[in-house]
Amino acid sequence: EATHHRLDLLISEEEMTARRAAWTKPTPRYQRGYGALYLERVSQANFGCDFDFLASRSPTPEPEIH
Repeated sequence: EATHHRLDLLISEEEMTARRAAWTKPTPRYQRGYGALYLERVSQANFGCDFDFLASRSPTPEPEIH
């Protein structure tokens, strides 16, 4: 339900347990360069999709972006 910002996973607990047990972390596509930097250092959308070393460390609020 995109309008309610909700995503439901309609599977049983047993299925979820089996999926978690079978999951393996994929091999990183990039070992160096911008791709590797992006994978290692860019935050998730709910944290602003910014490089962690550019994130504000001061009490100054972020400017409004229009």
